[in-house]
Amino acid sequence: MLQQYPKVEPESARIRFVGFGSSSLDLEVFAYVLDARYEAFLEIQEDLPLRIMDIVEASDTAVAVPAQTTYIVRDAGLDATKSQEAIATVQEVARAREASPFPVGKGSRDQRPGKRPSSEFGHA
Repeated sequence: MLQQYPKVEPESARIRFVGFGSSSLDLEVFAYVLDARYEAFLEIQEDLPLRIMDIVEASDTAVAVPAQTTYIVRDAGLDATKSQEAIATVQEVARAREASPFPVGKGSRDQRPGKRPSSEFGHA
């Protein structure tokens, strides 16, 4: 089709596989357009991909269109006990920061408010 299109220079026409997209096989369509008028170029630039889509559809296949599914769920909300524990921890950390804005050298990391004890491997 590209090589037979009247406003395309046939020697320059090519389609190349250039890579993998996140949900596509990427092709590059290249051809020199034999019309210096910008309006004509835009018409050809639009017409060529539409003709390619017609060829794909005529071969009993289709162009894949990326899709995304969003699931909307209703939950029971924030657990009241965990909410109160989080508020208490934040308040405790705030009080500790007011008492000493630089806790370095004031004890081990595990002694800071709200900090869980480290495992035997040194990870919290």
